[in-house]
Amino acid sequence: MTFDVTVKVEHLIEHAAALPRLRELGCLFVTSAFESCNDAVLERLDKGHTRADLERAVVLVRQAGLALRPTWVPFTPWSAAEDFAELLRFVEQHGLVRNVQPVQYALRLLVPPGSPLAALLRAEGRLGPFDPAGLTWTWPDLDPRTRPLRAEVTAIVEAGARRREDGTMPDPARTFAEVKRAALRALGAGDGLMAVLPQPREVAPGLSEPWFC
Repeated sequence: MTFDVTVKVEHLIEHAAALPRLRELGCLFVTSAFESCNDAVLERLDKGHTRADLERAVVLVRQAGLALRPTWVPFTPWSAAEDFAELLRFVEQHGLVRNVQPVQYALRLLVPPGSPLAALLRAEGRLGPFDPAGLTWTWPDLDPRTRPLRAEVTAIVEAGARRREDGTMPDPARTFAEVKRAALRALGAGDGLMAVLPQPREVAPGLSEPWFC
């Protein structure tokens, strides 16, 4: 029997000694809410971890022989286009391109009723009207580049989910290259073909649903 687990970053570090035992018992992959590479954003989200902790978690999970499936919320009320590019850089440099469901690159933070983030945004004077259809408080983008960037990334991800490389599953590496191109274009860094650093060839175990988030 195999299984997967969802574990907070801080607990992956705190209970690192238990990770090899999970692998022995049949665990295939670990989902963990990384969310952002920006420490200021992580603090506002009250995640309980830092960017340095993310790097430590990647090492610990790999040393235990487990696949890591990080999740992200790249578009928040405090994020800039540079933060999005840095998130992609983290994924690429740590060999996680095939471990991240591309839908993760298009997620925008929801602030549902009762969320402590609503009070934080209200105190900052940045809480917009409540959207009953979306069941979320709205908020304005800090960086005007992020709204069109997210729209472009969403279109890329949707197209990637429809595309079939071998008749079974879309190729996340190809989608990643297109997302990276959009991010660098938003930063004014040109519009050429994007090279991606060499990644592990094996496909990490995960869910078959491309819209998992």
